Amino acid sequence: GPNLVQSVHEMVGKTLHETLPLPIADLILSGIHASLSNRQAVELEYSLTIQNRLVWLSARISPLSEKTVLLVARDI
Repeated sequence: GPNLVQSVHEMVGKTLHETLPLPIADLILSGIHASLSNRQAVELEYSLTIQNRLVWLSARISPLSEKTVLLVARDI
């Protein structure tokens, strides 16, 4: 199945800190802030345990507007 921490239904409308472990949520939120303030894409790598296995992900956070970003995370 997909590399989701929770089902899409469980994540919609929730914050990063409600769906991800604290250190990962902090890392991604920091990347979002950097992307928005610098108006540049930010790349991050992190690991998560998903369905009882360790998964390494590469995320690219790109600014779309002054308040929104697009985050694409891929299994590496």
